[in-house]
Amino acid sequence: MELVTSPDVLVLDEPTSGLDAAAAASMVAVTLRGLASRGRGRVVVMSIHQPSPRSFRALDRVMLLAAGRADYKMLARSSCCESS
Repeated sequence: MELVTSPDVLVLDEPTSGLDAAAAASMVAVTLRGLASRGRGRVVVMSIHQPSPRSFRALDRVMLLAAGRADYKMLARSSCCESS
């Protein structure tokens, strides 16, 4: 039952698709981040297209893909999305 109710790895394909910017940011910053940081070491992997700066800042690590290959990896918080 543990595998079904509380997986160690959660893989999501475009979980913010169809949501407005505020709802998408809330899903990433509150819901998904909460799932990943409840002290269980859960990993959340997702594909997301054109995240807002708020959504992007909620991510820990980012991997950009190009032509099916990892093109760039970075810590999201040390990236280009700081507010000026």
